[in-house]
Amino acid sequence: MSARQGLRVVVPPLDVDVDGVTCTILEVSRHEWVDGREHYIVSVVCRYDGKRTNVFQLDVTSNDELLAKLRVEVAKLKIAGLLGYAPLVLP
Repeated sequence: MSARQGLRVVVPPLDVDVDGVTCTILEVSRHEWVDGREHYIVSVVCRYDGKRTNVFQLDVTSNDELLAKLRVEVAKLKIAGLLGYAPLVLP
């Protein structure tokens, strides 16, 4: 059974709600390691509390890993907001 049989295709841009934060997937770029393993570079921007982040990239191998990494980024975003650190761009 090849890994491609379980591949799910999603065409960006795509809005995903992660713990109350809207994360927009702007671009997905497929890459291959030297040993043949595939990974994806995902460009994302998040909107929270009337502001948005700059575009940032996540390196992932699956949709589950993408969701886990987005949850981490959202948690960091919320903590930064609670601490008064606001490197967010206004809409």
